[in-house]
Amino acid sequence: LGLQYAPGIFAGKDEVKRMAELARNKDKLLTVHLKAYSSVSATYPVVPWGKAHNLVALAEALDMARETGVRLQLSHLIFVGERTWKTFDRAMEMIHRAVSDGVDLMIDTYAYHCGASIITVLLPDWFLAKAPASYSHPVMLMKVRLLAALSFKLLGFGFEDIQIASAMHPDLDRFNGRFLSDIARERRVPQFNNYMDFVRKSNGNARVLMHRYTSRAIVDALMAHPLSLYMTDAWAEPRGLQNPAVYGCFPRFLRRARKTGLPMEEAIHKMTGASADRFGLTDRGTLSPGKAADITVFDPETIRDNTTRQITDAKPSGIHTVFINGIQTVHQGRADPNCRPGRMLT
Repeated sequence: LGLQYAPGIFAGKDEVKRMAELARNKDKLLTVHLKAYSSVSATYPVVPWGKAHNLVALAEALDMARETGVRLQLSHLIFVGERTWKTFDRAMEMIHRAVSDGVDLMIDTYAYHCGASIITVLLPDWFLAKAPASYSHPVMLMKVRLLAALSFKLLGFGFEDIQIASAMHPDLDRFNGRFLSDIARERRVPQFNNYMDFVRKSNGNARVLMHRYTSRAIVDALMAHPLSLYMTDAWAEPRGLQNPAVYGCFPRFLRRARKTGLPMEEAIHKMTGASADRFGLTDRGTLSPGKAADITVFDPETIRDNTTRQITDAKPSGIHTVFINGIQTVHQGRADPNCRPGRMLT
């Protein structure tokens, strides 16, 4: 369930509960992208001294799991904006309490301080419900402008943290890879107006990389947590700037494991066997007779992610050989672009 994106953002608690009951009745795992991952968001009303929005969203998901008995997977537990980082300890307390209450619950995490999204992720449901007319509605735009200004101030997050990955419009594609704040200064337009121009011209489809999604300390804590699995939250785009996690997420995990003292076997298990078990993929995840031969041979001393903010598609170091479904796709560090033995997992 993607509860921070359309159409999931429009789902009420009863509808979400029915989906959970359906998953429970089919003995399926329910993966949930929470309604908010920041202490202030467009999802809930901004109330002075109110509860952090990410904790409200987390409580809703945990209560739903308690009420229905569904097996719950919390997708990429992140803490967007510096002022949200302080909610980490409380969020983990809530998760531990749910587990002690009998909820079958795990979380997943990725190794970056940025994440990929669509440009409308900042906009509230009442605004998106009227799109695209709302993109040019003066009163609605004024309300969203004020909400964005307040939210950014409270969050420690802003347009300087939003990088255009793919503008999805020929007039704007030249800005791919640039940050919205820099683009606005170059175009000599107000920051919010610049943002909405990208929204309008892409019809809400522009791809972005959002920075200050979490801190290194939080990433390290989640990496080692017994309830965590590793994921990338990444997909390759046909054009524009790529999400660096497409190329470097798991090498980055392995590099951090060495630096933090996390046993390499544990890190590998979280990205292979443990994930396969959690999602019921019985034909892979371990090197066993009869299972799919998905094998990566790497050097633990040299493996590393080589991506940067501007070069997001750099191949990692330290990977020598890769087999997918028993077919070799990488030999001596070189991939065969014509070899594509992967298939959809069900």
